[in-house]
Amino acid sequence: MRILVDDQVVANQHGTPAEIVELARQAAEKKGRWIVEVRLDGQAWSGAARDLASVASSVEELSIRTQDPRDLMRQVLQQAAGELERADRIQRAAAGDLQAGKIADAMSQLGEAIEVWQTVQRGIELGASAGMIQLDGAVSGAVDRLRMHLETLRSTIESNDTSALADELLYEMPGVVQEWRSVLCDLDEAVRTEA
Repeated sequence: MRILVDDQVVANQHGTPAEIVELARQAAEKKGRWIVEVRLDGQAWSGAARDLASVASSVEELSIRTQDPRDLMRQVLQQAAGELERADRIQRAAAGDLQAGKIADAMSQLGEAIEVWQTVQRGIELGASAGMIQLDGAVSGAVDRLRMHLETLRSTIESNDTSALADELLYEMPGVVQEWRSVLCDLDEAVRTEA
């Protein structure tokens, strides 16, 4: 089996794909890096590392890509900030659909916007669990305010108050988006300067 780590051929490595990935993880960790991609015969592996044990040793090429966790975290934060622009557009479109009586369309769009907010949440959780993001006063306050607004959205949906839901989306959520763009930018800068 041909083994590549960061596009460099690795010699003298034998074992199953799971064993090789574990050795690569340990080596990457010693260099302060994380494994961010595993490819088996050119196909990205999307399963858990523990599931590699079920992969046959008939794999001809195992390619592993590592990355500095701070660079990865910055990419996640920048991507999340970019996604917030999409969430803002979607939320405004959903409000317009609510005002036009297109409830099903609005709810579909609202689902998309919630997915964006969940992506932001996962990015913050990743950074916090890796110790790269401090959930201090500014971030904690933004989290609390977001939670409050999402709770308002949920309660207006549950009560079928489409007017209040449209108002929340049009007049309150743009400020939340702005606040989170700023929070993500500040976190990105904090991660960058700690590198």
